Amino acid sequence: MSWVQLTNVVVEVWGGLFCIIAAICTRASRHYNKIAAGCLAGLLSTQALINIADVLAMVYRGRTDELGFIIVRVSNFLVFALNYALLFFIAKYLYSIVKERGGTMPVSVRNILYLAMMVGLCLLVASRIFGFYYAFDEQNRYYRLDDTYWIMACLPLLLLLILITLATINRKVLTKSEWIAVFFVMSVPIVGTGLQLMVYGVSIINLLNTFSALFVFGAYEITYSYAMIRRERHLREIQIRTYQSQIKPHFIYNSLAAIRSKVPEGSEAEEIINEFTKFLRGSMDMLPQTESIPFEREFETVKSYLYMVNVRFGGKIKTRYEIEDTDFKVPPFALQTIVENSVKHGIRNKPTGEGTVTIRTFKNEEGHVVEIEDDGVGIDKDAFAKINARRVKSSTVDIDSEREVHVGIENTESRLELMCKGRMEIETTPGKGARVRLIIPN
Repeated sequence: MSWVQLTNVVVEVWGGLFCIIAAICTRASRHYNKIAAGCLAGLLSTQALINIADVLAMVYRGRTDELGFIIVRVSNFLVFALNYALLFFIAKYLYSIVKERGGTMPVSVRNILYLAMMVGLCLLVASRIFGFYYAFDEQNRYYRLDDTYWIMACLPLLLLLILITLATINRKVLTKSEWIAVFFVMSVPIVGTGLQLMVYGVSIINLLNTFSALFVFGAYEITYSYAMIRRERHLREIQIRTYQSQIKPHFIYNSLAAIRSKVPEGSEAEEIINEFTKFLRGSMDMLPQTESIPFEREFETVKSYLYMVNVRFGGKIKTRYEIEDTDFKVPPFALQTIVENSVKHGIRNKPTGEGTVTIRTFKNEEGHVVEIEDDGVGIDKDAFAKINARRVKSSTVDIDSEREVHVGIENTESRLELMCKGRMEIETTPGKGARVRLIIPN
């Protein structure tokens, strides 16, 4: 082995090691974008395997014993076959980002790309049977078959050119660092293949692919860091708004014990004070929270709130609980905000001011589901359209009550997405009630 090949081996070993470390590190940021993180981890892991296979091919090259015979053939095949796995992860990584941000990447085009990759892989397998891409001499050394090798080299390049075109079309939905990284990881193999066709004995394309894979990892981490900074800033703004919108009963809380000591033990007044104390304590504890809290903790505060409003309105606010699932977390005040809207804007706007709030939880294929349903007046079509428009476009709602409903919905929806990767669905029938569904992925 020449010193050039030895240097090649050392660089590939270190590159593979860095790729493995980077793949493990993506686990810490997988909640940011699970699909993209999974694709990036797959890309890095695959590149590490390619490096290992290429190193084995170089180390055992020229050995004519049985072990050398097996390793040289298997490792060379893996180097070429795993390049299609790289293409798969690059395509899926790009598709996941573009799809999430509303870009243009038709499923049909993606499926054609995957089909072309499978065809390329099948041709590679066929080449080992019929020997039309590469072969091995009597000294167990790999060599190219120049008449057909270009087919194996050019098919991945064609797929990369298609991916570069798709990335260019969707340039606006990618951040600057993502665009540079995606363009880099797709253009470098093209350059590397061209150089590799002219140079033999050094794995130029593997070295360049390793560098580009690590470059993508760096760009992903930069994007993730900026997203976390924006998330923390947004959560802080929401927390400030929450502080402003929620009651601040410090002076009442400090006086409750004294008031309770003056009422008859076991009376309804004592029970109301106890429930108010529980509600107050739960609210106060949740105000500084910037992370999701156990559902049961939020639910206890909501039950205290519903008890108090029922007392306040003379037993007109009924409650029904259908709790099947509690093993999940929700943003602070998420449930309470929706319940308050159901009471204040749904049930209390009925002529009788009387109705029922139903809270149910269950688990399905989408994850953990919380439903808050009321039999109040619902939301009329115009108001519902305005609220939905505001949720999408941040337009202005003129009517104060509609604006108040919207603020609570938008606040809860934003925190649900940011803190749990969840989403909100709203169903309403004017005059019959409304149902809000919070869906939190597993």
